[in-house]
Amino acid sequence: MRNATEQFVYKLSEGDASMRDLLGGKGAGVAEMTKLGMPVPEGFTITTQACKSYLSGSNDISQEIRGQVLSSLSDLEEATGKRLGDGVNPLLVSVRSGAQVSMPGMMDTILNLGLNQEVVQAVISKTGNLRWAWDSYRRFIQMYSNVVMGVPEDVFEQRLSERKAERQVSGDNDLDAEDMEWLAHRFLDDYQQQEGHEFPTNPTTQLFESIKEVRANADTPQDARRSQELGAEGIGLCRTEHMFFQPDRIEAIRRMIVAADEEERQEALDALLPMQREDFTAMYEALGGRPMTVRLIDPPLHEFLPKTAQAVEALAKATGHTAEEIKDTADELTEVNPMLGHRGSRLAVTYPAIARMQTRAVVEAAIQVKRRHPDWSLAPEIMVPLVSEPAEFKYVKQIVEETANRVIKESGLPMYCSVGTMIETPRAALLAGDIAAGAEFFSFGTNDLTQMTFGLSRDDAGSFLQDYYDKGLLQEDPFSHLDQAGIGRLVEMAEKYGKRTRPNLKVGICGEHGGDPSSIEFCERVGLDYVSCSTYRVPVARLAAAQASLGRHAPERR
Repeated sequence: MRNATEQFVYKLSEGDASMRDLLGGKGAGVAEMTKLGMPVPEGFTITTQACKSYLSGSNDISQEIRGQVLSSLSDLEEATGKRLGDGVNPLLVSVRSGAQVSMPGMMDTILNLGLNQEVVQAVISKTGNLRWAWDSYRRFIQMYSNVVMGVPEDVFEQRLSERKAERQVSGDNDLDAEDMEWLAHRFLDDYQQQEGHEFPTNPTTQLFESIKEVRANADTPQDARRSQELGAEGIGLCRTEHMFFQPDRIEAIRRMIVAADEEERQEALDALLPMQREDFTAMYEALGGRPMTVRLIDPPLHEFLPKTAQAVEALAKATGHTAEEIKDTADELTEVNPMLGHRGSRLAVTYPAIARMQTRAVVEAAIQVKRRHPDWSLAPEIMVPLVSEPAEFKYVKQIVEETANRVIKESGLPMYCSVGTMIETPRAALLAGDIAAGAEFFSFGTNDLTQMTFGLSRDDAGSFLQDYYDKGLLQEDPFSHLDQAGIGRLVEMAEKYGKRTRPNLKVGICGEHGGDPSSIEFCERVGLDYVSCSTYRVPVARLAAAQASLGRHAPERR
């Protein structure tokens, strides 16, 4: 592998925190933990360059990358003393997607890859735990089917519900080993019915198909069109930061971040403006007059900066700054806990020019499309992320409104731009009535709200939550199914307080819960107006909304 012209696969021991651009946020993080001597399981990371190679080619993994993956897999097998697919001492692996910037809703994980019926028997022989073995297999079938092949989760959830009803039990943990084996076989049948071929039993096939998976979100015109084809009634969350990672844009955003003064920062933003406007114009065109909620930039700015020495030197040359100055800027912006750091609305407070640029791009795009399609109903919706203080939202809203009103006035075209916020912190939920005095809509960001309310990291909790399920302390994964007793109570309370202040407040949720049938049923029951989910979860959301609202008005699917 090391003789390859470019290294596409790195052992955990070969990376560190400075390699985020190449290894992604999580790959760089786990490499740094390995470097510090922390107890990290063996593994390897496939680089972002490999992803670019895949996307720029025929959407297949090159032989060079395949060879490096297989070589790293062999090293992993040697280090663990186990072999993928072995009928005596099998190796099971997890495959996780990542990116330079970690954002809610974009991480898809496949656990226990390598399982098939022969390997299940080996696991039973080694552990003596029939239920755990068959439960792991049925979960793997479901994850692989949904994440890799796009089979709606509802297909499997329906099977699970039927079995629980047949057994007259309410929780998954009430089902025994026989039930789990039955479910695994039924899941295999369901997969074949959905896909027209048998579930792959070869672990190497499972591995490479999982590596190829690219879950689309509605942040590009292509995804917008696809979501409409699948029946969505609009886009409930367009994440503007996803638009910055194309080669011509990443340099512009980096120029803005390392700017020495406001004049230099504005020059960089002026360069970004037409790019963002072009993106939003294409999105509005793809939507055909349906609504779109655009979220202002959310991740902390240091996530966009280069980490490798080569990339730092290139930015230094492009901007006229020294490499040391760029490194100093990165050091100043780097945070210990970025999830709770300088992100969301806090960026607009510190850098209002960014919010002005993005607002201008959204509104100018809407105006352009409206001129082309006078019969379309276009009303831009701009969402302020991560708010926890009413005054904070009021400050950012004023920036957005002043910019939008100025652009609309200059155009001479009647148009209204509404401004709302994401409710992602418990404090925002508690103060929803005060925030609603200015916010025209709420979107509950249930991914972050779950993390902050539970005090759990979604990225790390998977390593121990199974203990909670096995011991009956939790019945379901709170990141897959909305915790109705806790998070649900916050949602209901915030909706009540918000509508008490603003009776016509539009309220919905966004995130992976928006594609979960039980969570959608909750949203319909408490009277939310819409749910927003990943593009390929739209069919599941539509079906769940219809089932939940029989005899009543269904919420929009966006």
